[in-house]
Amino acid sequence: DSALATNKFEPFIKQRSPHGFRRYFYSSSDDSEHYSRNRHVLVISTNASDDIYIIEPSFRHVTSSVNAVKSSSAEKNSQAIVSMLGLEIAAYYGGGTNDNAADAQKEIRFTFNDIMGAVKDSGEGSISVLHEMIYENGVERRPIAFGDPFHIANLCVTWASIFAFGDTEKADHSQVHHRQLLQSIHSLHSADVAFSQSKMDDVMKGFYQNQAM
Repeated sequence: DSALATNKFEPFIKQRSPHGFRRYFYSSSDDSEHYSRNRHVLVISTNASDDIYIIEPSFRHVTSSVNAVKSSSAEKNSQAIVSMLGLEIAAYYGGGTNDNAADAQKEIRFTFNDIMGAVKDSGEGSISVLHEMIYENGVERRPIAFGDPFHIANLCVTWASIFAFGDTEKADHSQVHHRQLLQSIHSLHSADVAFSQSKMDDVMKGFYQNQAM
């Protein structure tokens, strides 16, 4: 239940760390096209533990709504976060991680700015409370906009695959293509690493035996 999850999250996010640092939550979002409809998916970080002093990192789905205009993603993010958590908790938004594209990084900053703008315009609470939400140690907060350091490896594999064997057809998830086979193999490997590795070792053992002959 969304309300229960928010009520559980509130005391955790408001509790400072044992070292006195404020806690923040972060987001990750991306667009995915299915059958010519673009959907914008947004998740935020949360804590799965019932104890506010124990951190068990987890994620919470916020929205996967149809998004016809990509430039409005930040506005959709901020509205969805405030709607789910309420403005007081949404003010603990600290930024996020998306892919390395300039518009994706800008989306994080704009989402933060929209939420902070709503806090400033709300008029809720005293001036000292609003100041505490927006400032930390006397310095106005800025968002953390983090790229995807692993994305470059994925891009290298993708483009090598395209030039070697051709591209996939966009939004056609039924297409038989070598890259989808690689993704399936990766899923199997992730599910049982030891078993998968043993099978690869068996294959390579036969290869080396044939080479020796």
